[in-house]
Amino acid sequence: MAIHLITNCTSKKTAKLKSSVSVGQIESQGPLAVQEWVQMLSKENQTLPATEVYLGDHWSRALEVIKNGNKVSIISAGYGLINSNEDVCRYDATFSSGNLNSISRLFPEVCPSQANYQWWCLVNSLRNRNGLVELYASNPTDKFIISTSPGYLRVIEPELIKLVQSKKLSKENTVIFSSKQRLAIQLEPFFFTAKDDFCGQLGGSRISLNIRLAEHIINNLSGTLNFSAQVNNIYDTLTGNAKPAVKYDRKKLDDTAVRDFITSFLGTCGKARPTASPILRELRNNGMACEQKRFHTIFKSVMQTTRQ
Repeated sequence: MAIHLITNCTSKKTAKLKSSVSVGQIESQGPLAVQEWVQMLSKENQTLPATEVYLGDHWSRALEVIKNGNKVSIISAGYGLINSNEDVCRYDATFSSGNLNSISRLFPEVCPSQANYQWWCLVNSLRNRNGLVELYASNPTDKFIISTSPGYLRVIEPELIKLVQSKKLSKENTVIFSSKQRLAIQLEPFFFTAKDDFCGQLGGSRISLNIRLAEHIINNLSGTLNFSAQVNNIYDTLTGNAKPAVKYDRKKLDDTAVRDFITSFLGTCGKARPTASPILRELRNNGMACEQKRFHTIFKSVMQTTRQ
């Protein structure tokens, strides 16, 4: 049984690559912005295989999947759909909104989800790729495990629907793991929620829960048994053994309040510049809440502003 993991890229990237490109450097809008971006990527001489570029807890689990002999494809906000051995430069592009490097700001006339999908299709097209359709066609016997954050799943959702309609994607070759969310009805039969209650068994933080669930499923699959039935059985066992996750009664902050907290904290540090993690801990110790990935995105934006 050939297992093929499809997961998202990470915002953290290696410092081994000194130069980088970012969406914030783009001056055009719409399709012209995508052309400008792809040209910027092509001119970058400093590259490494994707396996060496991405960092963080999420990516460490993806590397374990690769080390165990499985294929991995990456949903990259900068490069489109790539394989794990493909050379990439250091870049900053995000499907999240409210950031200097947000893709949606380059398509001001449409909503963020439409902007992200347009970008995704155009980047793949300009790089002579056909996204997931090409991936499934090139690997007809593989079993695909899609493990990604909700934002990235929304970007590829239209392609997944097309694959279902063409009968290339079925319960016998595909499962999807992500946080609880509302998916198109065509994709509901393939979707498994990465529940917070699984953290006790799978370890790690909630930010890497999706891929830890995928890794657990992959490690417990047998090549001689029915794929769909196995996934259901492994998932049901996890659910049966799960203990309720610890819930914290914290006040959720909007982006502006988080930005103000970070700015205020930095004002007490003098010339020192702490990383995001201790500031997030301080925020939570003060009874306030912000999801880790969103906090890091806002932190990076604040740091870019203070340098200007």
